[in-house]
Amino acid sequence: MPKVVSNSSPLIQLAKIGQLNLLKHFFNEIGVLIRAKDEGKIASLGEILEKLKETGFWISDDLYTKILREGGEL
Repeated sequence: MPKVVSNSSPLIQLAKIGQLNLLKHFFNEIGVLIRAKDEGKIASLGEILEKLKETGFWISDDLYTKILREGGEL
């Protein structure tokens, strides 16, 4: 049987405190940003993501790239 390795500790912590809905809200917000980019309401997803990171918001490099790709910036 293959070994599955996952860094799920943030998910486990959210589950322990009953806040998995925070993850749902995060992904809903990302979807809103991508839609706004598609509709020309914002110029750059990258700029917004960088501002979020400057405030201490952490996002993996892989997810960052996927968001930019979905928004047509890569």
